[in-house]
Amino acid sequence: MKKLIVTLLSAGMALACVGCGGSSSQPAKEVEEVKEVSITYAAEDVTSNVDQDWVDKWVEEKGYNSGTFNEDGSVTMTMDKEKASVALADLKDQIEGFIAQYVDDEKDPITAITYDDDFENFEIVTKSGDYTAEEEDVAEVLKRFAKMAHSLKAISNYEVKVKIIDADSNAVIAETTHSESNS
Repeated sequence: MKKLIVTLLSAGMALACVGCGGSSSQPAKEVEEVKEVSITYAAEDVTSNVDQDWVDKWVEEKGYNSGTFNEDGSVTMTMDKEKASVALADLKDQIEGFIAQYVDDEKDPITAITYDDDFENFEIVTKSGDYTAEEEDVAEVLKRFAKMAHSLKAISNYEVKVKIIDADSNAVIAETTHSESNS
């Protein structure tokens, strides 16, 4: 849990637009033809040291079109599609770092976390044999990452599935689904 909080509250996670890559081939998704991409980071993902001045500096440093520190503590960034692609690559790097924290810790019951290029199917392999609070927390963070990735790819309708799998039996312990429809 401690690692989860550190990861979520890091300044890099707050606004770095952590990412992935790949293209979507499923027809159910709607890819909007847009010149700008906006992404809002939830207040819970934004560190306490972030304010409008910080956002303005970030916008200038990254070359984004605009950024707003919202009244509820969330942050909205607007960028062109090229910058969104760079942010998506940064997101993938951050996800890989997040995964490494769990998989590389021998004390942690999580032995592997995998995902597809579309960030819609995640698997968390655990040796705990149960769906614990830790696996649930990790699943929630992965869903947040997926939401950011889909925003950066201008995909408004998608579904994210997270399976918790027992490392010994390979049986599915739990499965959660999150659907987003913004049309």
